Amino acid sequence: MKLLIPLFIVLIVQEGSAQIVLDNVYNGTMLHPACFSTGEKYIVKEDSLGILKRVYIYDLDHSLLKTISIVQPPPGQNIALYTLADDLFDTDSTTFEYLLNVYGGGSSYTTGKIYREDGTLLFTIDSVSSFFSASPATQEYAFLEIENDSGIFIQASRNSTKKVYVYKLPGKIHYCNSCCTSGYYVGNSSGIQKASPAIGNAMPNPLQHSTTIPYELPEGYSSAYIVIYDLNGTEMKRYLVGKAFNSIKVSSNDLTPGTYLYSLQTSDGKSDSKKMVVIK
Repeated sequence: MKLLIPLFIVLIVQEGSAQIVLDNVYNGTMLHPACFSTGEKYIVKEDSLGILKRVYIYDLDHSLLKTISIVQPPPGQNIALYTLADDLFDTDSTTFEYLLNVYGGGSSYTTGKIYREDGTLLFTIDSVSSFFSASPATQEYAFLEIENDSGIFIQASRNSTKKVYVYKLPGKIHYCNSCCTSGYYVGNSSGIQKASPAIGNAMPNPLQHSTTIPYELPEGYSSAYIVIYDLNGTEMKRYLVGKAFNSIKVSSNDLTPGTYLYSLQTSDGKSDSKKMVVIK
């Protein structure tokens, strides 16, 4: 009996743990579901030293469909993938196109660039509002995709001239049952023209060691980022947040005394920002 008891325990543990099994392992830094003309896929992003290098598109059976090398920014700048689609920016569904935000390099604004998967530049909008701008009064462009009965559009509003520029896109939006309520706008998501995120007042503020930042994600978004910048626009910290909580505790131990911006950012560029002061 003494030999049978340990064996019986091992069998129970093995059977119980087998209910959750490893399905696949991807090389990369982040995976997202996305919807294209051929249906739902997985998107895996690969970066190096914080800069996006490649995007891998996988079928749901984990087979690799395509590898896209992302056009790299000029020295001193960075890039953020805003949209990846196969027939949104043109009507040819055999190739993929993507919209990048190019930012940094001491500028408060970004440049929006649309590339074909082979690196061909299709479209550029300069002086795009950086999605971490603290005040609408300082924003030059606000970038937004809109879908209505007339088609698909990119809206860019320039606050300094009080003008709104609307560009009609030739393609279409696709919807998949499982992935397209996440609000992550890689591939064609239904997360278009959604309500804005809201970030609350940090408590305490000013802070010495830590502070709690409340936030609220709009309907249709399952996650977002809270990002902390200095007044030069340099990113200091980044936290992934979801709907399981409505606040996050942030440490200031590695921040020097001064004023910082903290911003709640969705994947499609919507944001809400406030200021906090670090004292020592």
